[in-house]
Amino acid sequence: MSRSGANFYVKCRSRGLDRSGRVHDLTQAGCLLDAGNGFARAGDLVAVRFDTGLRVTGRATVLHGRVARIEFERPLHDAVFAHLTGMTGHATPTERSVAAPRHAMGGARGLS
Repeated sequence: MSRSGANFYVKCRSRGLDRSGRVHDLTQAGCLLDAGNGFARAGDLVAVRFDTGLRVTGRATVLHGRVARIEFERPLHDAVFAHLTGMTGHATPTERSVAAPRHAMGGARGLS
């Protein structure tokens, strides 16, 4: 089974809670999801929406602090997995920058 050291943000929902989470270690069968303490319990149904618009559901199986192992109800199709992990040459889901624009921080005004 293919495995990717994925590291990107997703939207997720469990037990009526909507959160942003971070996906780690994506496989076609599941992923590690860091969505904060108390987001899901073992056995809870979790919905995950990637930046691409793809939505998958799965069950939280193993919890360790903030991180839950999510096993997808259906494995990701090969082409979908390749797209999400950048193995197709298409852009992968990106992490949104939360840094202030350079000019707002008195950043570079030009080279001397």
